[in-house]
Amino acid sequence: MMIAAGMSLLSSPAAAFTYQGRLHVLGDPANGSYDMHFTVYDAAVNGQAVSETLKCNAVNVTNSYFNVDLDFKASPALFNGQARWLQIAVKPTGKGLTFDILLPRQPITAVPEAVHAKTAVRL
Repeated sequence: MMIAAGMSLLSSPAAAFTYQGRLHVLGDPANGSYDMHFTVYDAAVNGQAVSETLKCNAVNVTNSYFNVDLDFKASPALFNGQARWLQIAVKPTGKGLTFDILLPRQPITAVPEAVHAKTAVRL
């Protein structure tokens, strides 16, 4: 399996974001329902898990595209300025298969927060 993805922050600060990705199975766009596990690590390879594993069941994948909201609220110090990578594991929903870990882990990069925009006045 192969994955490409992007992220954007939700309104809840620090540990919540929307993850948008693409999933391919043997080079073809995936379609259907997939169970997915998301874990944040402190390194691109090996390293330590720095979050709990979020389980998203029956994620709809259409023409390879999917969208999930991830909230790591149980790990409040998760995004403390240190580099982080998201590990994703998937399997078709309802299949007794083990999860496939997708490689490489996806880097989680900072998005500037538009604090001023909430109070800006048009002149």
